Amino acid sequence: MTEQEWMECTDPREMVRFVRPTTSARKLRLAGCACVRLAWVWATDEPLPTAIEGAEGFADGSVTKAALRRARQEVRKQRYDLGGTDASSRPIGGVCWLAEVLATENAYGSVIDEMHRLSTSLLFLREAEWATVRTLLRDIIGTWWKRVPMDPDWATPTVRSLARAAYDDRILPSGHLGLDRLAILSDALEEAGCTDAAILDHLRSPGPHARGCWAVDLLLGKE
Repeated sequence: MTEQEWMECTDPREMVRFVRPTTSARKLRLAGCACVRLAWVWATDEPLPTAIEGAEGFADGSVTKAALRRARQEVRKQRYDLGGTDASSRPIGGVCWLAEVLATENAYGSVIDEMHRLSTSLLFLREAEWATVRTLLRDIIGTWWKRVPMDPDWATPTVRSLARAAYDDRILPSGHLGLDRLAILSDALEEAGCTDAAILDHLRSPGPHARGCWAVDLLLGKE
């Protein structure tokens, strides 16, 4: 897949399959988390299950395998408790299943495939929603065709502090990074001497951006 094909691809499944061999487990899990958060918000106004935050924490090493397993069991029970309720409960059944897959130790990479499988029967996702999924994948996977170098001089205490705040203090329940924070971060980065258009333009783009955003990860030294 070329850069142009990546930017124009309309099938998120193909995007994930292409980058899976060269993308870290952390990135792939966080991409799944961002997409399942959105699917949950689209499907129901119920509080997000702990499985989603648990999967995010597991990706970043702050949640143990045992805690991830408990979170998965909780959302599985929630799905089973739906039982034979009416059709209005079906979307939440679908997103509970996605959260359950996301919170597995190894099967999380199939979240996008499962989202696609359920898109016409339970989740009823429209093209605009799939477009958001594609944008999130590009935000997290980043410029795989061109490795953007990180100049240590850019990582001033101010830049690192702003990058950490953007990463931690998200807009909930979507989990999107705040555009105001990213804009301030890009200005501070530019003041630190960064002239790389790929990084600056990405931080100033409308996104959405999510935890795992390649530009923020670069500044925080995350892979």
